[in-house]
Amino acid sequence: MAVSFPLSLSSFLEGRTEARASPLLAKGAPRFNWGVRGASSPPTLESTPRRSANYRPNLWDYDTIQSIRTEYTGESYKIRAEDLRQQATLIFEATDDPMAQMELVDKIERLGIGYLFEDQIKTVLDAIYTNNIGGSSGNDLHAVALRFRILREHGYSVSPGTPNTLSLSIYLFLSLPSLSISLS
Repeated sequence: MAVSFPLSLSSFLEGRTEARASPLLAKGAPRFNWGVRGASSPPTLESTPRRSANYRPNLWDYDTIQSIRTEYTGESYKIRAEDLRQQATLIFEATDDPMAQMELVDKIERLGIGYLFEDQIKTVLDAIYTNNIGGSSGNDLHAVALRFRILREHGYSVSPGTPNTLSLSIYLFLSLPSLSISLS
């Protein structure tokens, strides 16, 4: 069974070869020239003006930066810094509460000195991760969020908490902001 169409291909294409004006162009929209520049007319600086924000010249040239001296390079400051590192290490070892350990890790990292205590931080986070300490079982929203964020920042694969505990924590947090939230 053959299907016949009332229009042939040639009659369909007739009238389609002329250029039709776009409605946008008819309204006066800008026309863009998408042509490719030839090798005979390379772009020059005069053809493309550079916009300037009239910034002031930089005051910190190389000589100024090299001339800056600090008084904290002496031996006494190195000894003081080493004493403070040892005190922080003792604080890591003396802290037994997982929540306090997570807050200590958070504060040390926020101070920007986490690289000095990488071993202690790894030990604390390994213990928290393997024992599921400070997890979503019976802890407040702050503990769940802090554990999730710190462990995720250090590459541990953790979920944000069990759906029931987490959604209950969020509901309580949003509905009762003046109360302390504890799911124990």
